[in-house]
Amino acid sequence: MKEVRRGAKSKDALKKALLELLKEKDLDHITITDLVHRANLNRGTFYYHYQSIAELFDELVHDVCQDFIEAYKAPYLQTERFMVSNLNSHSVNIFKHVLTYSEFYSTVICSPKLAAYETKIIQLLRNLIRRDYHFVMNKNKKVDIELLATYNAYALFGLITEWVKTGYQHSPEYMAEQLIEILSGNVNSVVVDTTKMTQSSDFLH
Repeated sequence: MKEVRRGAKSKDALKKALLELLKEKDLDHITITDLVHRANLNRGTFYYHYQSIAELFDELVHDVCQDFIEAYKAPYLQTERFMVSNLNSHSVNIFKHVLTYSEFYSTVICSPKLAAYETKIIQLLRNLIRRDYHFVMNKNKKVDIELLATYNAYALFGLITEWVKTGYQHSPEYMAEQLIEILSGNVNSVVVDTTKMTQSSDFLH
């Protein structure tokens, strides 16, 4: 049991060190020497767990994705029928998940060279939304499920991206509350006074 805990601790240290180094250099420029020095471990410990830095990063992404799925599913637990109107900020765990893995999200979202991993998370979210929509009891049959899933996935990830890029200035609870308001349709029923709208050219300055 001690060996298992020690191994898990070493792997966590390597993942933390990798995220720190990714703030300083690109993934393909990080060496194993860089990594073990930052984690205060030796090369033998690294090779005991991984064959390459790419394998380590892939495992980190897998960890994040697994926790993302659990966070996404949280509102559905312990209920037979899910309704958006029953959501509250404590049952929405997506933003708590992002904050838990804040170093990962900050690194991936702010690094163009890691865009593939951002796309991977969006695709995961899209698949979760698409799967769930098949179980919606009062669905609008005119809506294309693929387009709906894509729209919602990019919309939610857009909220996450904005939150990350503004330095997590709001609490996870506040972000959850805003998401619930959006999902409840409160912002979709607004009436716009077009007589007071500015010219499109005003947005170009």
